[in-house]
Amino acid sequence: NVAKKWIFSSWIEENFDKNQDWKPPEVVFACQEVLVKLIVLFVKHINEVRRLDWASQARLLRRNVADILILVVVTLYDKDSDSFRLEVDIGNETQFIYVDDKTVSKRAGEGISKELFKISSLFTEYSLTLEAYLLLICIILFTRGEMQMEKQTKADLSLTHYNRLLSKY
Repeated sequence: NVAKKWIFSSWIEENFDKNQDWKPPEVVFACQEVLVKLIVLFVKHINEVRRLDWASQARLLRRNVADILILVVVTLYDKDSDSFRLEVDIGNETQFIYVDDKTVSKRAGEGISKELFKISSLFTEYSLTLEAYLLLICIILFTRGEMQMEKQTKADLSLTHYNRLLSKY
């Protein structure tokens, strides 16, 4: 949570004019780019990913980045307010940006909004730790479905490894 707060805060300070009146939903949806960069940075530091050739890495990431992004967004869900909450430091003060289902519906459609809030609510019931979320990200990353790859055995072994770690955890 501290890392997310720092990343979002620094990104907002760099990209938004402090004198301009900005709307929270615009900030959150603009943060998608930051989230994707954060995911790529995280993925680059996974040893099993480094063992794959560049083409395999790119195919897995392209196939699974949306699912990983959804999981990261789920971690921003605030059950009490039934909205996604970003904590950011702007200047010397901490601010919270809330995005509710109406805002998501306007941008992504009503069906996607309902599903996203349903999944987010479900995940909060489990009270997963950060470690569990990181393992889930790895599991999602190495899920290749029916996609053929040169190093598919390595990807499948990595998927099995992270599934076992999550079940032991």
